[in-house]
Amino acid sequence: MQLCRLQDNDAAQVVVERVLARGDCYTIGDLCVGGDDLMAMGFRGQGIGEGLRVVLDRVIEGELVNDREAVVGFLRDLAP
Repeated sequence: MQLCRLQDNDAAQVVVERVLARGDCYTIGDLCVGGDDLMAMGFRGQGIGEGLRVVLDRVIEGELVNDREAVVGFLRDLAP
């Protein structure tokens, strides 16, 4: 069982190193937009954080490019 965990950890470390080397977006702070941008679009309160989390999830999954124009267009469809 311990050997499997070490192998899983090694595989995870390889993935993390690739992500970091490529400069992939993996935190809200890495997004090309921030809370001020969402506020300007009409998001308020918890909706700001929720909007940022949705964008981050889409970017991580490869469904959305972390490009300002693409993200703003996506957020316009979600805006209140």
